[in-house]
Amino acid sequence: MNEEERYLFDLWGYVVIENVLSVGQLTTLNQLIDQRNFPTPTEDIQSQRFGGFFDWEKDDFRHLLNHGRITPLLKEIIGPKFRLDHTYGILMTKGNMGGNLHGGGEPYDPAQYYVFKNGRMYNGLTVVSWALTDALPDQGGFCCIPGSHKSNV
Repeated sequence: MNEEERYLFDLWGYVVIENVLSVGQLTTLNQLIDQRNFPTPTEDIQSQRFGGFFDWEKDDFRHLLNHGRITPLLKEIIGPKFRLDHTYGILMTKGNMGGNLHGGGEPYDPAQYYVFKNGRMYNGLTVVSWALTDALPDQGGFCCIPGSHKSNV
């Protein structure tokens, strides 16, 4: 994690890392999804979700679990020991409403925390979201709201 990424994560609670996957990797991952012929998603968020991609015959999605650019960031943000809690993909099509924001600290969940102590950050719940297509303004995609952290870095 470089100094700018560390500062932005500490200030906002998230950081966007661009161009982590090559065009070839993106093409392959999208082809693997397309080959599944999933039904067209509806307004219901559950119809937009799919899973099981770590069990597919090709291991391209499994390679994302220990990605050379992302794993070192997770080790710095969370610590040397972290686990995968759950996974799913979201099929988004033009006109779909999408999901809702969640979190907010109520009711209190002790697994969701951010602490900066002794020169380093400590985090509970942490998410990695892979965008397999460009997500331009006004087109939807992953959404998060900058936190109200003060910068410690």
